[in-house]
Amino acid sequence: MNLSRIQCLFLTTCLVLSAAKLALTAPIHPDVSWRTIRRDLLNRKEDPPLGSRPVDLCLITPEYHRNSVTLWQNRPLFVWQGKIGGIGIRQANSEQIIWRQPIAANDRQRVNRLSYTGDPLEPGQTYHWVIFDQAEDSQPIRFIPFTILNGKQRDRIRVRLIILAAQLKEKGATTEEMALERANYFSKQQLWSDALQEVYRVDNPSAELRDIMGELSTQLCS
Repeated sequence: MNLSRIQCLFLTTCLVLSAAKLALTAPIHPDVSWRTIRRDLLNRKEDPPLGSRPVDLCLITPEYHRNSVTLWQNRPLFVWQGKIGGIGIRQANSEQIIWRQPIAANDRQRVNRLSYTGDPLEPGQTYHWVIFDQAEDSQPIRFIPFTILNGKQRDRIRVRLIILAAQLKEKGATTEEMALERANYFSKQQLWSDALQEVYRVDNPSAELRDIMGELSTQLCS
């Protein structure tokens, strides 16, 4: 193991220990709800849409209609509405698919989600989320570029999420409460696709969250 690797491990250990010490004093936001997350996501200020969405297909996150999408998450969740045959990932400026999953027949009106299960995507790299009309197709019908966040900002977010997780665990937070706090944090960082992914990651959402999911998909796909 070389010196830089040892230094990296030492720094990571220190960050985790610091996170544990800070957990009890780090603030939680009792005024935050899924409705405030919905408001922030729909009222955000950023580049306008690039154009109309494709008919019968709405790609919710990562979002297809923005100039650029930056993700902190290196194992993204893909969320869409519409009937497709498969999805995959390739690096930008490459035709090689590095991960691919067929999609079973689905309802065009239903919101669908699928987590990326390959190796962690590389910070600083740009990828394409590719959409196939049929599972066996070799050429995608659409692709959506997104970039994995890099540098000090990524490290700062990672440390903050460690602190947040430690605090929420100490307070006995549920899975949904943890997702809400992460969504709020990503929203404040203007990492909108990461915030959206937290909304849709919860496996057994409450009635309130189910309503928010429905409202978001209706607004984003109209």
